[in-house]
Amino acid sequence: MEKVIFISVLGIYLISIVYFGIKNLHKERWQFFAVIPVRKVSDNQWIGMNITYYGIINGLAYITGVYIFIFLTSGFDIPYNYIILSIILILSICMPASKIVARIVEGKRNTFTVGGASFVGSIISPVVFLIIFNHYYHDIEKTMKMLMPIISVLSISYNLGEGVGRLACLSFGCCYGKPVKELNGWFRRFFEIINVVFTGKTKKVSYASSLDGEPLVPVQGMAVILYVTTAFIGIILFLYGYYITSFLITVMIGQFFRLFSEFFRADYRGESKFSVYQWMSMITIFYSLIIAFILRKVVFVDHDIARALKVSLGSNVFILIIVIFFLVLVYTGLSKVTGSKITFYVKEEEI
Repeated sequence: MEKVIFISVLGIYLISIVYFGIKNLHKERWQFFAVIPVRKVSDNQWIGMNITYYGIINGLAYITGVYIFIFLTSGFDIPYNYIILSIILILSICMPASKIVARIVEGKRNTFTVGGASFVGSIISPVVFLIIFNHYYHDIEKTMKMLMPIISVLSISYNLGEGVGRLACLSFGCCYGKPVKELNGWFRRFFEIINVVFTGKTKKVSYASSLDGEPLVPVQGMAVILYVTTAFIGIILFLYGYYITSFLITVMIGQFFRLFSEFFRADYRGESKFSVYQWMSMITIFYSLIIAFILRKVVFVDHDIARALKVSLGSNVFILIIVIFFLVLVYTGLSKVTGSKITFYVKEEEI
Protein backbone atom coordinates (compact mmCIF):
# COMPACT_ATOMS: atom_id res chain seq x y z
CA MET A 1 0.00 0.00 0.00
CA GLU A 2 2.85 2.41 0.86
CA LYS A 3 4.35 1.86 -2.60
CA VAL A 4 1.06 2.67 -4.35
CA ILE A 5 0.54 5.83 -2.27
CA PHE A 6 4.09 7.05 -2.84
CA ILE A 7 3.97 6.38 -6.59
CA SER A 8 0.56 8.11 -6.86
CA VAL A 9 1.68 11.25 -4.97
CA LEU A 10 4.91 11.45 -6.96
CA GLY A 11 2.99 11.00 -10.23
CA ILE A 12 0.58 13.85 -9.41
CA TYR A 13 3.48 16.13 -8.49
CA LEU A 14 5.40 15.38 -11.69
CA ILE A 15 2.40 15.66 -14.01
CA SER A 16 1.48 19.02 -12.45
CA ILE A 17 4.87 20.70 -12.84
CA VAL A 18 5.51 19.23 -16.30
CA TYR A 19 2.11 20.35 -17.60
CA PHE A 20 2.46 23.86 -16.17
CA GLY A 21 6.08 24.21 -17.29
CA ILE A 22 5.65 23.11 -20.89
CA LYS A 23 2.52 25.24 -21.24
CA ASN A 24 3.96 28.48 -19.80
CA LEU A 25 7.71 28.74 -19.28
CA HIS A 26 8.69 29.60 -22.86
CA LYS A 27 6.74 32.86 -22.53
CA GLU A 28 8.44 36.16 -21.71
CA ARG A 29 6.56 36.47 -18.41
CA TRP A 30 8.32 33.45 -16.91
CA GLN A 31 12.01 34.38 -17.14
CA PHE A 32 12.45 36.64 -14.10
CA PHE A 33 11.16 35.82 -10.64
CA ALA A 34 12.30 38.95 -8.81
CA VAL A 35 14.72 41.87 -8.94
CA ILE A 36 16.94 43.07 -6.07
CA PRO A 37 17.93 46.76 -6.10
CA VAL A 38 21.72 46.94 -5.82
CA ARG A 39 22.82 50.44 -6.95
CA LYS A 40 21.01 53.77 -7.09
CA VAL A 41 21.52 55.76 -10.30
CA SER A 42 19.02 58.64 -9.82
CA ASP A 43 16.46 59.91 -7.33
CA ASN A 44 13.98 57.12 -8.01
CA GLN A 45 15.86 54.63 -10.22
CA TRP A 46 18.07 51.68 -9.28
CA ILE A 47 20.17 49.10 -11.12
CA GLY A 48 18.88 45.67 -10.17
CA MET A 49 20.11 42.08 -9.87
CA ASN A 50 17.73 39.68 -11.62
CA ILE A 51 16.65 36.49 -9.88
CA THR A 52 15.56 34.06 -12.58
CA TYR A 53 13.07 31.24 -12.72
CA TYR A 54 16.02 29.33 -14.16
CA GLY A 55 17.51 29.31 -10.66
CA ILE A 56 14.19 28.57 -8.96
CA ILE A 57 13.48 25.60 -11.23
CA ASN A 58 17.05 24.31 -11.01
CA GLY A 59 16.71 24.43 -7.23
CA LEU A 60 13.48 22.47 -7.51
CA ALA A 61 15.17 19.97 -9.84
CA TYR A 62 18.09 19.42 -7.45
CA ILE A 63 15.92 18.90 -4.37
CA THR A 64 13.58 16.58 -6.29
CA GLY A 65 16.52 14.41 -7.31
CA VAL A 66 18.12 14.58 -3.86
CA TYR A 67 14.88 13.73 -2.09
CA ILE A 68 14.29 10.69 -4.30
CA PHE A 69 17.90 9.60 -3.71
CA ILE A 70 17.42 9.87 0.07
CA PHE A 71 14.05 8.11 -0.05
CA LEU A 72 15.20 5.15 -2.12
CA THR A 73 18.54 4.63 -0.35
CA SER A 74 16.94 4.98 3.09
CA GLY A 75 15.07 1.75 2.46
CA PHE A 76 18.34 -0.15 2.77
CA ASP A 77 20.45 -0.80 5.81
CA ILE A 78 22.53 2.35 5.31
CA PRO A 79 23.00 5.04 7.99
CA TYR A 80 21.62 8.47 7.14
CA ASN A 81 25.00 10.20 7.53
CA TYR A 82 26.54 7.95 4.85
CA ILE A 83 23.69 8.79 2.48
CA ILE A 84 24.21 12.52 3.08
CA LEU A 85 27.98 12.19 2.67
CA SER A 86 27.53 10.55 -0.74
CA ILE A 87 25.12 13.33 -1.81
CA ILE A 88 27.52 16.07 -0.70
CA LEU A 89 30.46 14.48 -2.51
CA ILE A 90 28.54 13.93 -5.76
CA LEU A 91 27.04 17.44 -5.77
CA SER A 92 30.33 19.10 -4.83
CA ILE A 93 31.89 17.52 -7.93
CA CYS A 94 28.98 17.79 -10.40
CA MET A 95 27.84 21.35 -9.68
CA PRO A 96 31.23 22.96 -10.50
CA ALA A 97 31.63 20.49 -13.40
CA SER A 98 28.46 21.88 -15.03
CA LYS A 99 30.21 25.22 -15.39
CA ILE A 100 33.77 24.01 -15.99
CA VAL A 101 32.83 21.63 -18.82
CA ALA A 102 30.70 24.31 -20.51
CA ARG A 103 33.61 26.73 -20.35
CA ILE A 104 36.00 24.16 -21.87
CA VAL A 105 33.62 23.06 -24.64
CA GLU A 106 31.76 26.30 -25.42
CA GLY A 107 34.29 28.87 -24.22
CA LYS A 108 31.72 30.75 -22.11
CA ARG A 109 32.14 31.71 -18.47
CA ASN A 110 28.49 32.07 -17.45
CA THR A 111 27.02 28.95 -19.06
CA PHE A 112 26.04 25.68 -17.40
CA THR A 113 25.85 22.23 -18.99
CA VAL A 114 23.75 19.41 -17.58
CA GLY A 115 25.37 17.02 -20.04
CA GLY A 116 28.85 17.78 -18.76
CA ALA A 117 27.79 17.41 -15.13
CA SER A 118 26.03 14.09 -15.81
CA PHE A 119 29.07 12.74 -17.65
CA VAL A 120 31.40 13.58 -14.78
CA GLY A 121 28.89 12.21 -12.26
CA SER A 122 28.38 8.94 -14.10
CA ILE A 123 32.15 8.33 -14.28
CA ILE A 124 33.06 9.14 -10.69
CA SER A 125 29.95 7.99 -8.79
CA PRO A 126 30.70 4.21 -8.74
CA VAL A 127 34.12 4.96 -7.27
CA VAL A 128 32.66 7.39 -4.71
CA PHE A 129 30.02 4.86 -3.63
CA LEU A 130 32.56 2.04 -3.48
CA ILE A 131 34.80 4.03 -1.13
CA ILE A 132 32.00 5.37 1.09
CA PHE A 133 30.04 2.16 1.57
CA ASN A 134 33.08 -0.07 1.93
CA HIS A 135 34.13 2.25 4.77
CA TYR A 136 30.77 1.51 6.42
CA TYR A 137 30.51 -2.24 5.76
CA HIS A 138 34.25 -3.10 5.99
CA ASP A 139 33.27 -5.95 3.69
CA ILE A 140 33.98 -5.67 -0.04
CA GLU A 141 31.56 -8.49 -0.85
CA LYS A 142 28.65 -6.75 0.88
CA THR A 143 29.70 -3.41 -0.63
CA MET A 144 29.62 -4.90 -4.13
CA LYS A 145 26.22 -6.38 -3.35
CA MET A 146 24.87 -2.90 -2.51
CA LEU A 147 26.66 -1.07 -5.32
CA MET A 148 24.17 -1.89 -8.09
CA PRO A 149 21.07 -0.74 -6.15
CA ILE A 150 22.80 2.51 -5.14
CA ILE A 151 24.00 3.26 -8.68
CA SER A 152 20.47 2.54 -9.88
CA VAL A 153 19.13 5.07 -7.37
CA LEU A 154 21.59 7.68 -8.62
CA SER A 155 20.58 7.09 -12.24
CA ILE A 156 16.88 7.43 -11.37
CA SER A 157 17.52 10.56 -9.31
CA TYR A 158 19.62 12.11 -12.05
CA ASN A 159 16.98 11.48 -14.73
CA LEU A 160 14.29 12.95 -12.52
CA GLY A 161 16.43 15.97 -11.69
CA GLU A 162 17.33 16.54 -15.33
CA GLY A 163 13.72 16.14 -16.43
CA VAL A 164 12.55 18.82 -14.01
CA GLY A 165 15.67 20.90 -14.69
CA ARG A 166 14.98 21.08 -18.42
CA LEU A 167 11.97 23.24 -17.53
CA ALA A 168 14.56 25.83 -16.47
CA CYS A 169 15.88 25.80 -20.04
CA LEU A 170 12.40 26.68 -21.28
CA SER A 171 12.31 29.64 -18.90
CA PHE A 172 15.77 30.94 -19.80
CA GLY A 173 15.48 30.10 -23.49
CA CYS A 174 18.64 28.00 -23.66
CA CYS A 175 19.29 24.50 -25.08
CA TYR A 176 16.87 25.35 -27.88
CA GLY A 177 16.06 23.39 -31.02
CA LYS A 178 16.48 24.20 -34.69
CA PRO A 179 13.88 26.23 -36.61
CA VAL A 180 11.22 23.89 -38.00
CA LYS A 181 11.57 25.51 -41.44
CA GLU A 182 15.13 24.16 -41.70
CA LEU A 183 13.97 20.54 -41.43
CA ASN A 184 12.92 18.28 -44.29
CA GLY A 185 10.39 15.55 -44.94
CA TRP A 186 8.64 13.75 -42.09
CA PHE A 187 10.48 15.63 -39.35
CA ARG A 188 9.32 18.97 -40.73
CA ARG A 189 5.70 17.85 -41.02
CA PHE A 190 5.76 16.45 -37.47
CA PHE A 191 7.32 19.51 -35.86
CA GLU A 192 5.04 21.88 -37.73
CA ILE A 193 2.35 20.39 -35.48
CA ILE A 194 4.42 20.09 -32.28
CA ASN A 195 6.85 22.96 -31.69
CA VAL A 196 7.71 25.75 -29.28
CA VAL A 197 7.81 29.51 -29.86
CA PHE A 198 9.82 31.65 -27.43
CA THR A 199 8.98 35.27 -26.65
CA GLY A 200 11.19 37.88 -24.98
CA LYS A 201 14.36 39.66 -26.06
CA THR A 202 16.23 38.71 -22.88
CA LYS A 203 15.94 34.97 -23.48
CA LYS A 204 19.10 33.32 -24.79
CA VAL A 205 17.32 32.03 -27.88
CA SER A 206 16.78 35.68 -28.83
CA TYR A 207 20.09 37.40 -28.07
CA ALA A 208 22.25 34.43 -29.13
CA SER A 209 20.44 33.33 -32.31
CA SER A 210 17.56 35.79 -32.96
CA LEU A 211 15.07 32.90 -32.99
CA ASP A 212 12.41 34.37 -30.72
CA GLY A 213 9.00 34.21 -32.38
CA GLU A 214 10.18 31.32 -34.59
CA PRO A 215 8.65 27.79 -34.35
CA LEU A 216 11.45 25.58 -33.05
CA VAL A 217 11.92 21.87 -32.41
CA PRO A 218 10.75 21.50 -28.77
CA VAL A 219 13.93 19.83 -27.56
CA GLN A 220 13.46 20.99 -23.96
CA GLY A 221 9.87 19.80 -23.75
CA MET A 222 10.74 16.41 -25.24
CA ALA A 223 13.59 16.06 -22.75
CA VAL A 224 11.30 16.94 -19.83
CA ILE A 225 8.70 14.33 -20.78
CA LEU A 226 11.22 11.61 -21.63
CA TYR A 227 13.46 12.00 -18.57
CA VAL A 228 10.61 12.34 -16.10
CA THR A 229 8.77 9.36 -17.58
CA THR A 230 11.81 7.08 -17.60
CA ALA A 231 12.68 8.11 -14.03
CA PHE A 232 9.12 7.35 -12.94
CA ILE A 233 9.24 3.93 -14.61
CA GLY A 234 12.67 3.38 -13.06
CA ILE A 235 11.29 4.13 -9.58
CA ILE A 236 8.49 1.58 -10.02
CA LEU A 237 10.93 -1.07 -11.23
CA PHE A 238 13.30 -0.25 -8.38
CA LEU A 239 10.62 -0.53 -5.70
CA TYR A 240 9.83 -4.03 -6.95
CA GLY A 241 13.47 -5.10 -6.91
CA TYR A 242 14.49 -4.79 -10.58
CA TYR A 243 17.64 -2.80 -9.86
CA ILE A 244 19.69 -3.55 -12.98
CA THR A 245 16.67 -3.08 -15.24
CA SER A 246 15.84 0.30 -13.71
CA PHE A 247 19.49 1.35 -14.04
CA LEU A 248 19.78 0.35 -17.69
CA ILE A 249 16.44 1.86 -18.71
CA THR A 250 17.18 5.25 -17.15
CA VAL A 251 20.76 5.42 -18.43
CA MET A 252 20.20 4.05 -21.93
CA ILE A 253 17.04 5.97 -22.80
CA GLY A 254 18.40 9.19 -21.33
CA GLN A 255 21.79 9.02 -23.03
CA PHE A 256 20.46 7.84 -26.40
CA PHE A 257 18.01 10.72 -26.35
CA ARG A 258 20.86 13.14 -25.63
CA LEU A 259 22.87 11.60 -28.45
CA PHE A 260 19.95 11.89 -30.89
CA SER A 261 18.56 15.25 -29.77
CA GLU A 262 21.88 17.03 -30.31
CA PHE A 263 21.22 16.83 -34.06
CA PHE A 264 18.14 18.99 -33.53
CA ARG A 265 19.85 21.61 -31.34
CA ALA A 266 20.48 25.12 -32.70
CA ASP A 267 22.47 26.57 -29.79
CA TYR A 268 26.26 26.54 -29.90
CA ARG A 269 27.63 23.08 -29.04
CA GLY A 270 31.27 23.47 -30.06
CA GLU A 271 32.85 23.50 -33.50
CA SER A 272 32.51 19.84 -34.55
CA LYS A 273 29.38 18.42 -36.19
CA PHE A 274 29.41 15.49 -33.76
CA SER A 275 29.57 17.44 -30.51
CA VAL A 276 31.69 16.77 -27.45
CA TYR A 277 28.46 16.18 -25.52
CA GLN A 278 27.53 13.39 -27.93
CA TRP A 279 30.89 11.74 -27.34
CA MET A 280 30.22 12.04 -23.62
CA SER A 281 26.89 10.27 -24.09
CA MET A 282 28.52 7.44 -26.04
CA ILE A 283 31.20 6.98 -23.38
CA THR A 284 28.52 7.00 -20.65
CA ILE A 285 26.51 4.32 -22.49
CA PHE A 286 29.46 1.95 -22.83
CA TYR A 287 30.71 2.68 -19.31
CA SER A 288 27.26 1.92 -17.88
CA LEU A 289 27.06 -1.36 -19.81
CA ILE A 290 30.42 -2.37 -18.34
CA ILE A 291 29.22 -1.50 -14.83
CA ALA A 292 26.00 -3.50 -15.34
CA PHE A 293 28.01 -6.48 -16.68
CA ILE A 294 30.41 -6.44 -13.72
CA LEU A 295 27.53 -6.26 -11.24
CA ARG A 296 25.13 -8.51 -13.17
CA LYS A 297 25.10 -11.23 -10.51
CA VAL A 298 23.79 -8.94 -7.80
CA VAL A 299 21.29 -10.77 -5.62
CA PHE A 300 18.04 -9.21 -4.46
CA VAL A 301 18.53 -6.68 -1.67
CA ASP A 302 15.39 -6.10 0.36
CA HIS A 303 14.07 -2.52 0.29
CA ASP A 304 11.99 -1.44 3.29
CA ILE A 305 9.66 1.31 2.06
CA ALA A 306 8.27 1.94 5.56
CA ARG A 307 11.80 2.73 6.77
CA ALA A 308 12.39 4.89 3.69
CA LEU A 309 9.27 6.95 4.40
CA LYS A 310 10.19 7.38 8.06
CA VAL A 311 13.69 8.64 7.25
CA SER A 312 12.77 10.79 4.25
CA LEU A 313 9.95 12.57 6.09
CA GLY A 314 12.23 13.61 8.96
CA SER A 315 12.86 17.28 9.72
CA ASN A 316 16.60 16.94 9.02
CA VAL A 317 15.82 15.91 5.42
CA PHE A 318 13.64 18.97 4.89
CA ILE A 319 16.30 21.25 6.36
CA LEU A 320 18.85 19.69 3.98
CA ILE A 321 16.73 20.16 0.86
CA ILE A 322 15.92 23.76 1.81
CA VAL A 323 19.66 24.48 2.15
CA ILE A 324 20.38 22.80 -1.19
CA PHE A 325 17.55 24.74 -2.86
CA PHE A 326 18.95 28.10 -1.79
CA LEU A 327 22.54 27.15 -2.64
CA VAL A 328 21.46 26.18 -6.16
CA LEU A 329 19.31 29.29 -6.46
CA VAL A 330 22.26 31.53 -5.58
CA TYR A 331 24.64 29.55 -7.81
CA THR A 332 22.42 29.45 -10.91
CA GLY A 333 19.65 32.00 -10.36
CA LEU A 334 21.46 35.33 -9.97
CA SER A 335 21.67 36.39 -13.59
CA LYS A 336 25.02 37.64 -14.88
CA VAL A 337 23.94 38.03 -18.50
CA THR A 338 20.87 40.22 -17.98
CA GLY A 339 20.35 43.46 -16.10
CA SER A 340 17.45 45.65 -15.02
CA LYS A 341 16.52 49.20 -14.08
CA ILE A 342 13.93 49.68 -11.37
CA THR A 343 11.83 52.80 -10.90
CA PHE A 344 10.07 53.45 -7.60
CA TYR A 345 7.19 55.87 -7.22
CA VAL A 346 4.33 56.67 -4.88
CA LYS A 347 0.77 55.81 -5.92
CA GLU A 348 -0.86 59.08 -5.03
CA GLU A 349 -4.35 57.70 -5.58
CA GLU A 350 -3.78 55.02 -2.93
CA ILE A 351 -2.75 57.41 -0.15
